[in-house]
Amino acid sequence: MSYNWDTKRLLEAAYLTAIMTFFAAAGLYVPGLMVFTIFLSAIPLVILTIKAGEKIAILSIAACYILIILLTGEIIVATTTLFSFCFAGLALGYGLKSKWEFNKLFIFSSGAYLVSLLATILLINNIEGINLIDKLIIEPVTEFFAQAEKDLNEVAKALGNNQVYAGGLTILKDIVGLLIPSFFIVSSTLFGYITLILSKSILNRIGYDYRYLPRFFELKVNRGTAVVFVLSFILSITINEVTISAALANITFILSVILMVCGLSVLDFFVKKAGIPGYVRVIIYIIVFAITTLLGVVIPLLHPLNALIILALIDSTFDFRKLGHKGENHGQ
Repeated sequence: MSYNWDTKRLLEAAYLTAIMTFFAAAGLYVPGLMVFTIFLSAIPLVILTIKAGEKIAILSIAACYILIILLTGEIIVATTTLFSFCFAGLALGYGLKSKWEFNKLFIFSSGAYLVSLLATILLINNIEGINLIDKLIIEPVTEFFAQAEKDLNEVAKALGNNQVYAGGLTILKDIVGLLIPSFFIVSSTLFGYITLILSKSILNRIGYDYRYLPRFFELKVNRGTAVVFVLSFILSITINEVTISAALANITFILSVILMVCGLSVLDFFVKKAGIPGYVRVIIYIIVFAITTLLGVVIPLLHPLNALIILALIDSTFDFRKLGHKGENHGQ
């Protein structure tokens, strides 16, 4: 028997496939877990790809697919479940096995989740005849703003103000509709990053060395990203052509989320350096965020999200943490 098919590898493939199937099935039977199983199912596949190779990982996916069909009796459900994690698991597993740099790993894992999301939407739209974008985004947003306008009118009447806020939140609703592509990309990058850091953590614990990859408090944007953000922001509010402005607004939104995360990373670096434990830092951030959010209503520049963006932009130039090129040495 060849090395790839020895008993040890077969057993590893079997139990990792069982773990992957368990998490995937748990999301179907416990709806509240569905979001978490998207990356929890991908992690065993990442480990399997690294330990046993891509061929065995693909066979494991096939076995998982068959098991989910047997459990649910629904081919479409099994297919969409598999789509939610298999592309990301394979891509990230191959990338980690090849010791890719952090940026490349992050882009590929996020891109794989985006492909999964788009493939699921196309599959459901064509087979079930259900527009998932309307069902999951447009309709909930419309209902939210309709209820918000109703609540505003009731508050106004209670205060003796007869002004009717009909359509008063239309602009915000239109903005949400404009940024739908960004929501897909941002959610994909979120899952991509979570899967990456959890996989890295587990792999480090079982004997693999991925310490070259940055931890959360070491995340940063480069100067090029900062320049693109500033330019896209300025152009999005100055160009009147609708299509171009919408594209630039989506780029600005995506980069602003990345900058916010990296701004929090800068803050976390110095708070951690003071010796404050992780769970205490989380509590502090929540309290500070709540207070500064209230101040941001009066002075928008003081809103914590804006402050984090500005902090990340400044750090991209001055490199407060002196991180150098963390995550780009390919583990060597």
